[in-house]
Amino acid sequence: MTTLEHEILNYVTKLDIIKQQQVLEFVQELTAKPMQAQSTLGEWLEQADAFREELVAKYGVDHFGRVQETLDDVREERLNDLMGRR
Repeated sequence: MTTLEHEILNYVTKLDIIKQQQVLEFVQELTAKPMQAQSTLGEWLEQADAFREELVAKYGVDHFGRVQETLDDVREERLNDLMGRR
């Protein structure tokens, strides 16, 4: 058993019986729900591409600007602030 598991058990055993039952019900609810299946990298990329295409269809190609240019601008401004230049 991990340290975290020991800590959890320690805290739960210090609770009164009603609170312990509430914790048990909560855990049972959590374990009753099906776990969300994790996607593979390929599936995730397909979903990301589909979402990007939806955004482009809805807002147009240049609506969001270029992310790399924005990052470069922010980095340059921060570097100028650190160097004392404006």
